[in-house]
Amino acid sequence: MMNYGNMGWGTGFGWIMGLLVVGFLFWLIYTAVQNTSTRRNENQIDSAKEILRKRYAKGEISEQEFKEISKDLV
Repeated sequence: MMNYGNMGWGTGFGWIMGLLVVGFLFWLIYTAVQNTSTRRNENQIDSAKEILRKRYAKGEISEQEFKEISKDLV
């Protein structure tokens, strides 16, 4: 019987699985970073809207200014 050592499906399959695992980890980290930045942007817009509402409620800006600025925030 011939012994081929580490040549064959075992070695090739191991490399493929390793690449798949590394690729999955990169995708997982990329997705987590994207979700974090998206939530951060949404929070900034929400806080800007809240500031705008407070300024309008205090009478610092007119209704017309409120409407114009609100359009820009959307």
